[in-house]
Amino acid sequence: MKKRKLVTLVAMMLLVAALLAVTACTSNDESTPAPGTHAGQTQPPAAQTPPPTIPVVETGEMAIPAMMNPIGELPIVNQPVTLTIFTGAGAGIDYTTNLSSLELQYRTGIDIEWIQVPAADMATRRNLMLATGDLPDIFANGVGTHAAVFHYANLGIFRPITPYIPTFAPELQRVFGIHPYIHDDMIMPDGHIYAFTAVDDCFHCTMNLRMWIYWPWMENLGLEMPRTTEEFFDVLVAFRDNDPTGTGRQVIPMGAAFGTWDHGINSIVNAWITNNQDRTLMRNGQVAVIYDTEEFRDALRFVHRLYTEGLFAEESLVLDRAGLRQLNDSGPDGANNVGVHMANWVGGTTSHWNQGQWHIVPALMGPDGHQVTTYNHLRGNNRAVITNRVSDEMMPIAVRFLDSLLTDEMALLMVQGIEDLTWRRSDPGSIGIHGGPAMWERLTLDPPVQNITLGQIFPNFRSNDFRLSERANRDLPDGRVEQEVWLFEQSMNLLPYRDTIDNIVPMLIFGEAVTAELVDIETALTTFVDEMQARFIVGDLCLENDWDWYIRELNVIGLPRFLEIMQEAYDQRSARIAAR
Repeated sequence: MKKRKLVTLVAMMLLVAALLAVTACTSNDESTPAPGTHAGQTQPPAAQTPPPTIPVVETGEMAIPAMMNPIGELPIVNQPVTLTIFTGAGAGIDYTTNLSSLELQYRTGIDIEWIQVPAADMATRRNLMLATGDLPDIFANGVGTHAAVFHYANLGIFRPITPYIPTFAPELQRVFGIHPYIHDDMIMPDGHIYAFTAVDDCFHCTMNLRMWIYWPWMENLGLEMPRTTEEFFDVLVAFRDNDPTGTGRQVIPMGAAFGTWDHGINSIVNAWITNNQDRTLMRNGQVAVIYDTEEFRDALRFVHRLYTEGLFAEESLVLDRAGLRQLNDSGPDGANNVGVHMANWVGGTTSHWNQGQWHIVPALMGPDGHQVTTYNHLRGNNRAVITNRVSDEMMPIAVRFLDSLLTDEMALLMVQGIEDLTWRRSDPGSIGIHGGPAMWERLTLDPPVQNITLGQIFPNFRSNDFRLSERANRDLPDGRVEQEVWLFEQSMNLLPYRDTIDNIVPMLIFGEAVTAELVDIETALTTFVDEMQARFIVGDLCLENDWDWYIRELNVIGLPRFLEIMQEAYDQRSARIAAR
């Protein structure tokens, strides 16, 4: 207990020092070094020597380091152990003095020797290290695609963790039990798992194809929320014709944003065919695309109808989120000027964000009864890998270190920071985002202080229950609620229509021989479909007369070969899963 208080005191002293440095504008030359480094060191020496051999206990199956404490207990070790970890960081972050880093090392008993580079240089520096063999023990904060991980695994640079999972990774097993398809995602073609994953189970993010409607206009016109495409059409006509602002000015019934998180007309297309963000889907075990189907053609007919009726802003076809925001704020004195925003987050497409004024349109039912919300499900990702610099004797310790990060307590430490400094446990009776009991809540430092949290550089598991158990303030001025509460409550309107994972093409791994070919074909197809979609909508191409030409062009570009490569990879994945 005394040691624990001492660590907390050190953390508070470091925070005070940081505040004084900001106030006095002094230099930070005397920062406290992290274990395993010396003052002023920014990265370890280029010449690295392998760690010494450590005593082990033979169990008959796998060597267990004698210095390791029982599974499930912290600290992990009872003698000093150092792991060298490579990662990138933003401005103002120094992991050698970072408060959460120091606390993490205290809890686990593992000293971390950081190799920290600017986030913008991380990929370049990592690739150089992989090419030269000048390796850390662990690469953190992402190590590339599955194909890249498997490539370096084949070279013997990344070590498989599969043999160690049953004994030394109970938390990873728990994650795989909750999300078995993530386990399937992580299996490489040789049957091994090489990386620890990060799982951020964000409820509203799983339904991120959204249409937001400006509710004051609905109330002014006495309209109800549309449930079908025809009812939606009628609402847009009312916005166009019936003066929803009460000022007599012309408004734009609907606009869209296209970008990383914003996917334009995809929400409308879902009324005819399930429109996953990459326009692929599974049909009876076969990989397919939606953009060569009659359902997709019918969806474009509907959007073309909206366009010809003046209900859909033409400029939306080339707008990103910022562009839609500018279009929306084009009313007098910057007033809202667009009634429906097809965007992931309306807070980014209007300057007049008020939670209660914007509602998510539930999944619309199309003429044939199709009604679905795209499921943006969690995917396995490569957040950290262990390199061949780690010996057989040290592997259990390295695996246990990364596995220990997958608990709720570690998620709070890494992402939120220090308890009672940047977060605290909620009082009994507090209400969470989900309306149930709150477990934790954020604390705000004034003035803000950097270098407290680790963020998401490591594997972590933030379950749906964990995220939604954050205390929420439902008593903001003007009847508003916090952003996360509004996103949760509005996303509940989409949940009944959320698609199943069975209709989504899973994460696939491609051989090096076909990867370049696949990328070339996919890029050409995406560019062509995006252009043709816009031309069909505005009428530059005719959906009745030019559709057959469009299909022929898809085949010329390479759609059959694209589907062949995808299907082969899917069949290989299915065989791996069946054989495990």
